[in-house]
Amino acid sequence: MSIKPTVKSLEIRLDNAPKTARGHYLVEAGWGVQKKLSGTVEVVTRRTVKEAKLTLELRGESNACWRDLELGAMVDMRLLINDQITLVDARNSSSPYNMSGEARIFSIPFSFNLPADNLPETYEDDKVSNLYELKAKMSWNSLSGKQIKDWQAALDIRMPKEARTRLLENQKPVLVTNNEKILDETTSYRPRREDFTYSIHVPRT
Repeated sequence: MSIKPTVKSLEIRLDNAPKTARGHYLVEAGWGVQKKLSGTVEVVTRRTVKEAKLTLELRGESNACWRDLELGAMVDMRLLINDQITLVDARNSSSPYNMSGEARIFSIPFSFNLPADNLPETYEDDKVSNLYELKAKMSWNSLSGKQIKDWQAALDIRMPKEARTRLLENQKPVLVTNNEKILDETTSYRPRREDFTYSIHVPRT
């Protein structure tokens, strides 16, 4: 008869973040608005967890691929955010939470400070992507050795309502000249490649 794993389940639950049709958490952040990402990690155990360690990682990547006439296929990857916190560490007496005791349900709170800027919205096509993920990873010791269980949650980053309101209330005309240079009082931009197009969509609700 096989022995069931000590940790029965591991799940991330976010506060005030509804799920999309794809099962992703919808998070409003960026665009100059300071936000927090908070919630709990729910852990259900069957018996006492020995030497437990639970970490939570928030990671965002921007990837772009294109074909250069001279160099061929090109790929560029940039980290948008890469934060990690330790919620449980049995070997560290200063750990903010411990999981000693008999089998039960643990609800462990967490919070990340999201950057106000340089946090583009979630997007993905065959050339460009901005993807975000929250990953919980738990390890513990058992008679058969070290055990690991993890759980991932995809995040859809969207423009906050405060930023949408600000843009709609402070509209500014944009001049497009014949040489594809976009000018206004503060911005100057020239597309580098003819096969790239740019658009901005500001929802009113």
